[in-house]
Amino acid sequence: MKKVIAILAIAFFLFPSFVYAEGGYKGKIKENFVFIQTNIESQYPNDEDVTFQVRCRAYRSGIPLSTSIKLYVYDKDGKRLLDTESPNPLTLSPGEIGTVNMGKCEVGLYRAILLAKSGDLQGTLTAQWVVMYPPEKYYFAWRGQTKSMHGAGTVKAEFRSEETYTVKVYNETTNKTEIIEKKKGFDLTFYTFDTGGKSIIKKFHNITKLDLYLDEIYQTGIFCDVEDEHGWINSMNRDPWTGQYLPYHWLGSRKWTASPKWTTEQFIISAIVIIILIIFFSSGKIREWQKERKIRHKWKLMNRAKKLFGMEEE
Repeated sequence: MKKVIAILAIAFFLFPSFVYAEGGYKGKIKENFVFIQTNIESQYPNDEDVTFQVRCRAYRSGIPLSTSIKLYVYDKDGKRLLDTESPNPLTLSPGEIGTVNMGKCEVGLYRAILLAKSGDLQGTLTAQWVVMYPPEKYYFAWRGQTKSMHGAGTVKAEFRSEETYTVKVYNETTNKTEIIEKKKGFDLTFYTFDTGGKSIIKKFHNITKLDLYLDEIYQTGIFCDVEDEHGWINSMNRDPWTGQYLPYHWLGSRKWTASPKWTTEQFIISAIVIIILIIFFSSGKIREWQKERKIRHKWKLMNRAKKLFGMEEE
């Protein structure tokens, strides 16, 4: 009896997996729906409007429809419409990219329910975003030049903090509180990529100024990440096309002054070319030598004939 119970228990647990495998279950929800896509950034500063792109399209039995869509932005519970700077609901054509503007938000995590309707069809999507304190300002630039294709030179990284903050200090000599301005510090990480992946070269913590010289000996170049106290990384190096914050990359102005390293194939080809050139130029010289030899031989015969002729006349 115990064996029968054990077999039934195993079959009970394994049965759903057999059903899913046989039916090809992959998470399908429905065939008639409105599909919603969003393009939300990883984080937003609290001194700017939170905006993100959205695109919708209605489908019936797997076929896209040409009907327009109304997009509603609800609270996280889906009960009330949120106050947005953009229209709520927002009317979109199928496949059209629209912009939802939530306005300025305080620091924190936000979540909203997007509801798209087109006739009797609808679809929902949970959107969430992070709002942080604004990034601090700084200056960063690469200076330097490599001397060879392998980087036998130096590169200079120039960094300057541009943001300041005030500190109140009690001065014992004057018995007064003085306000001092200080530069805000940043964390800098210099790294490269090799066969093992990302490799850290140097790291600096809470610095306000840096003039660093590095040997440019890295095939993939040198990368640098600048992080401020609020967690923004490379905030002053944003790609205007993608909106992504990119690391600072130094590849170097490579001057081809290093002696090239020849491969075995290059040696063989060069040797064959040299041999052909030697044969080509030598063949002409051989023909000239043979011609001169014939002339000398002819002169020798003529001289002998003259001598013999002179002897006969005596």
